[in-house]
Amino acid sequence: MIGSLRRRAVLSSVSETVTPTGGRVRTWTAFATIWVSLSATSTDMVAAADQKPVRRLSIKAQARDLASAAVGQRCAVDGRTWSVRAVDRGQPRRGYMTLFLESDLT
Repeated sequence: MIGSLRRRAVLSSVSETVTPTGGRVRTWTAFATIWVSLSATSTDMVAAADQKPVRRLSIKAQARDLASAAVGQRCAVDGRTWSVRAVDRGQPRRGYMTLFLESDLT
């Protein structure tokens, strides 16, 4: 398994601050670099009311378990930024995790 973790990924978390004028600023900060193995890609067409359909790509990234990995974070792999939609700990085996990632194709 360790030999298959060949892609470098950077996890980022979000923080929001309030500006002096009352606005909100969202900042993404990298907090961890992990090595992952990517698999099981799929694409779906997703549409919201009054918007054009968007093609959404979903993948699984397996890595060593990282306690701070969570839903809502971002994961950058090979120049593409993904949203972390789910984290399955102990998969595919103990000490590892599977990140379920999504990104809209434009």
